Amino acid sequence: MAEYKIRDIEALTGIKAHTIRIWEKRYGILVPDRTASKIRTYSEADLMLLLNVSILNQNGIKISKIAQMSVTELKDKVRAGSFSKESESAVLSLLIGGLIEFDAVLIRRILQSIILKEGVRACYLNYILPFLDRIGVMWLVGSITPAQEHFVSNLIREMLIVETSKLVVPIKPKKTYVLFCREGDWHELSLLFYNYLLIEKGHQTVYLGQSLPLDKLELMGDKTNLTAFVTSLISPLDDKAQKDMIRFINKTTHPVYLGGGQAKTILQNAHTAVQVEDVRTLFV
Repeated sequence: MAEYKIRDIEALTGIKAHTIRIWEKRYGILVPDRTASKIRTYSEADLMLLLNVSILNQNGIKISKIAQMSVTELKDKVRAGSFSKESESAVLSLLIGGLIEFDAVLIRRILQSIILKEGVRACYLNYILPFLDRIGVMWLVGSITPAQEHFVSNLIREMLIVETSKLVVPIKPKKTYVLFCREGDWHELSLLFYNYLLIEKGHQTVYLGQSLPLDKLELMGDKTNLTAFVTSLISPLDDKAQKDMIRFINKTTHPVYLGGGQAKTILQNAHTAVQVEDVRTLFV
């Protein structure tokens, strides 16, 4: 069973630890367990309760009134609500709640609502990335299962593919980009996002997806009117993987754009005449 410290709850809900303590003492919102050394610990049920409390409070309901609601009333009011003020923090709380309870309907509804109001780019940068960061906190605590990660990743993946399919494909594309994840890297959400942005900008893409052996890319320049390669490096790179990626970059005659958390290492270590760039330079 997951056990959260107050700093974990603060990171996941966006509620300051000081505020949580006040709510506990003044309103009896919840009663956390304590370790032998008197450190507060919270359960998954406590996390869900505070997520719902935070959402309602941010939408104008006084904490004194929220404290009088049952857990069921809180949940029903949040799930049924169409709030006038869906702040970033409230949206993230809803998404985390949907993740914990495998609520695909809720997560789809939230993402669709944001896309309609703000567009795909804002949805991904302002909501999905912070959501994934909070999932990282849950991994550290040990409160998320592989099933939950796959569940939410596939919902985001589905959303990006659907939104990409709605774009108008240019008859005469400006440039052609080949997108891929290196062999052993199955994290393609950021790559799908790059794919969306490139097509939106009027380019053609050749999307190759997850875990592709680098030696299979050698003929891409001959088969397509290739402008550049684009890849996302998410999974940690061991020494061999780094050398393989640098060897590929040195061998190709086309520019390579790198994104993802592991890109910095390659950008620092690749010494080549071929243009190697941070992928963000494509979208400024």
